[in-house]
Amino acid sequence: HRDITRMIRSALASTRAVLGPGNVLLRKVRGHSGHAGNDIADALATEGRAGHAMPSAALILKARSAFSE
Repeated sequence: HRDITRMIRSALASTRAVLGPGNVLLRKVRGHSGHAGNDIADALATEGRAGHAMPSAALILKARSAFSE
């Protein structure tokens, strides 16, 4: 678990460095629960496994609409 925790903390620090500390939220949600964030994370993982360096425009729009205030 130490290695995974270290990787998560490193990724979170890098993300906060780029986006700003107030723009990043890390929250655990139950899988397969229909939570918009979990569905988007699954789609991002699928695109990443397919070799896409950046998320598709459709996925970006879905994330923006799901998390817009």
